[in-house]
Amino acid sequence: MKHLKILSAAIAMALSSGAALAGNTAEITQDGSDNWADITQIISGESRATIGTTGDNNTATIIQDDSLDASASITQNGNNNDATVSQTNLSDGASATIDQTGSDNVATSTQDNALDSTISITQSGSGHLAEALQQDVEGAEIVIDQSGNNNQAFVNQTEGADFSYAEITQSNEGNWAQINQMYGTDMAAYVEQSGAANNALIDQKGERDVADILQSGNDNIATITQEEFGTDNEAFVTQSGNLNIADVVQGVDGSFNYADISQGGDG
Repeated sequence: MKHLKILSAAIAMALSSGAALAGNTAEITQDGSDNWADITQIISGESRATIGTTGDNNTATIIQDDSLDASASITQNGNNNDATVSQTNLSDGASATIDQTGSDNVATSTQDNALDSTISITQSGSGHLAEALQQDVEGAEIVIDQSGNNNQAFVNQTEGADFSYAEITQSNEGNWAQINQMYGTDMAAYVEQSGAANNALIDQKGERDVADILQSGNDNIATITQEEFGTDNEAFVTQSGNLNIADVVQGVDGSFNYADISQGGDG
């Protein structure tokens, strides 16, 4: 009965708030105890929202506001997970997916004026935190994949980072990673952390810049900064040892620069 009441409320809100735009769909399915789910659709024609929860004490929220043909999906299998998807302000054609398996995971996907952009967050294990933001962008894509325990990942694509791609993959435990992309277009950034307790930061502001950090050791720190007005710069950091520090800076107005750091020993 709880499922039917929530589903009916979600559909009623969608129809009453967006009566001028037909074709919204909302579906909530819950199997377990003390779960909470909410879908809100306002002025969002032909948008689709789905929440499926199996387990106990999970929270799931989807908001679609002023976004045509947006798609959002949350799937939770486990306990005490929290997931939020927000698609607002002309995020037409935007797509967001959160898949949580395990316990005590938190994931947030925010798309604000993010035309035809995509966010995918997958969490398996426990104690993960993932936050993805696309704001004032077109055709951008974010992928976050976390396994193991207690990893944290943050990706921000803002202020015209059109057609840019950012991906963070974390396994093991205690890793932290952040990717920021802004101003420039067609940027690509990738972080892979298969070791433990690593720290990685990529900051991109140029055109067609590429940055890649691979950390298979433990307790490493890596930073790549590619400044604005630069074009076609490439930077790569590989840390297979432990306790190493790497820093790459490719400055303002620089173009066609190439940097590669590989650290296999222990710092």
